[in-house]
Amino acid sequence: MNPGFRSQAVWSGGVAEALSRRQPVPQHSTHVNPIPSFAYPGVAARIDRILYKYAAEGNDTKDKVYGASFVITDRNGVVYSGSSGRISAETSSAPFTDTSFSWVASLTKLLTSTALLQLVEDGKLTLDQDLRPIVPYLAEVQILVDFGDDNKPVMEENKSPITLRQLLTHTAGFSYEFADPTLLKWSRQQKRQVWRMRWSREEVSTPLRFPPGESWGYGVNTDWAGLVLEALTGRTLNDYMGEHIFRPLGMSDSGFRRAQLPQTARRTVRAALRNPKTGELSDASTWVMPTDHEVDSGGGGLFTTARDYATFLRGLLAGRVLGGETFREMLRPQLDDAKAGYLKAIAFHPSVHNTFAPEFTGEPLPLNHGLGGLLNMVDVPGKRRAGSMAWSGMHNCRWWIDPKTGIAAVLVVNIRPNGDPIVAKLYDELELATYEVLSSSKSKI
Repeated sequence: MNPGFRSQAVWSGGVAEALSRRQPVPQHSTHVNPIPSFAYPGVAARIDRILYKYAAEGNDTKDKVYGASFVITDRNGVVYSGSSGRISAETSSAPFTDTSFSWVASLTKLLTSTALLQLVEDGKLTLDQDLRPIVPYLAEVQILVDFGDDNKPVMEENKSPITLRQLLTHTAGFSYEFADPTLLKWSRQQKRQVWRMRWSREEVSTPLRFPPGESWGYGVNTDWAGLVLEALTGRTLNDYMGEHIFRPLGMSDSGFRRAQLPQTARRTVRAALRNPKTGELSDASTWVMPTDHEVDSGGGGLFTTARDYATFLRGLLAGRVLGGETFREMLRPQLDDAKAGYLKAIAFHPSVHNTFAPEFTGEPLPLNHGLGGLLNMVDVPGKRRAGSMAWSGMHNCRWWIDPKTGIAAVLVVNIRPNGDPIVAKLYDELELATYEVLSSSKSKI
């Protein structure tokens, strides 16, 4: 596809007039129509130059990426699509395109949240009902308070309901072992196999770290939301999303089970590893996701392409997967001041800032959490508007939705470790260029 921009009318739209209910989507086999590159002379080339600047040439990988794809969409269609580089360390490997197939880790969470909100729309559950009667483990899970002087875990009974709203906002109390030393110590004492992306029930069956609803903590909450969906529907996430999201939107290269998508094998992106001392990349494809797993991970099990993920974002903007009222609730700030303050402190802590919010530079700005991701509560200078929602994945993929402007975008890369500073710079430049073009085009309308 030749990257380019649509007419100026694309930029003048928004989702303020979002439809009040889900709109039917016709089945189709293609994702988007070709975009005329002459719609905005020079604009496509300008954003292309950013992508090309960061793409490795030959074996020179210092402060580069092997490959990347960036897609901007509005509710009507693709606004820009561009890619650069290659899909692996091998210099002869296939070009990286918007159909390159990759694990997107926590970008999965937005789709899982959407699937659960569809069940809310369909009357299968509510945001605030107690989920403990639905999933037995949620009824028996205890709270890991700390470790006592005898080095034994101090556990407390959980007496509070666990709700879908809490799971989707990371206020239910679950954490990640790799981000919580106390939980990691507990796992090792229990002789559990510590987090290895095996996508099993046992892996996410950890204690709570605080009583539900009392704080904010990033963890396996969305995985449990996915297991709630499986308990209510009797279907796997892959099957449910196939019927209600993937096939209706034409996302033929998306799923949790790679073996069911054989057409993607030659387009699969191999992971890269950044050397923090030299800035150079090396092949990391020996660390692979399982092909046969017990559960579909609602928190991080999706494989997809930039084109498909942008198609999903467009479906949200267009009211095709959620009704307008539900979409607005997804984007509404869900945290009280205390929890929002704690989230802000974490997001802007120097040790994790590149992981949580590298796009927010300068003075820390107020943040909150919606039912699908992180919300910035004020306009970001030169970038997204207040009320935009965003999230990222372990291998540095990122997305944002700007409902006031009416656009969404996704960047797909496959680089470890999380919080890669080079990808953060790439993302920053892409977003700044996007909104400079937006501002310029609106001034001509």
